[in-house]
Amino acid sequence: MKKLQIVFITLFFVLLALPLAFFNWEENVVSEIDNRQLTNNPFGPNAEPGADLTASLESYVQDRIGFRDEMILGYTLLNDQLFHKMIHPLYEYGKDGYVFFKQKQNVQFGDYHIAFAEMLAEIQDYCQVRDVPFLFVLNPEKAAVYPDKLRDGIHYDNVKEAFARMREDGITDVIVQPTHVINGIENDLSHTRGAISMARSNDPDSASSQFFIVHEDSTYLDGQYAGFGHVTSGMEIVDQICKDAVVTDNNGSVDYENQPVIESIKIID
Repeated sequence: MKKLQIVFITLFFVLLALPLAFFNWEENVVSEIDNRQLTNNPFGPNAEPGADLTASLESYVQDRIGFRDEMILGYTLLNDQLFHKMIHPLYEYGKDGYVFFKQKQNVQFGDYHIAFAEMLAEIQDYCQVRDVPFLFVLNPEKAAVYPDKLRDGIHYDNVKEAFARMREDGITDVIVQPTHVINGIENDLSHTRGAISMARSNDPDSASSQFFIVHEDSTYLDGQYAGFGHVTSGMEIVDQICKDAVVTDNNGSVDYENQPVIESIKIID
């Protein structure tokens, strides 16, 4: 009996030690299970400047523990098989079995959408004066298409108001397009500081209207995301936005009320 106890205790400590033994020390790693860059060593060269050290250490250990992705996948599959529930860092169930990306906040029609519609109207007018065809292709989020299927407590009521505002501003050529298959095309533009690239979901062919500017060299995105341009001047603005932004997770999410607002856009010949 005593030998059996020793075996179980030894096995217990081995199971505890294995995740530490296989700790992931590699920098700039992108997790396939939740499609984001894992936290880098807070004492290493790729540490986020100005980040809280305690929070960074906690996030680093959670992200880099051995077999992390395998444990998340196993936990998700086990819940699905036993309880028919999905427990996943990226997804959640809505009503009637609909699956959505996790919804962190209620999105309502507001000043941002008005400014966006007015910006489109300016671009349309600019193109029409120069006899340049203008067509705005809209790729709405699934939550905006099926707001009635979201879980209780989450509302996505900005779509109808946004379309109404576009019509009010005279934007006539609008196409709602669910996906866009040219993302991920092979190109030589690397995701170094100042690169402009297409944002997308987990689906490589889902980029259509949103883009991002690379703040710091992120060459691990090369071949994963479609870069199409580069900032020629004004990166100090991006630096200031990144400095002032209050992020809520390692993926760079910013609460709606804290998101920077574009006050004006000028088209320069």
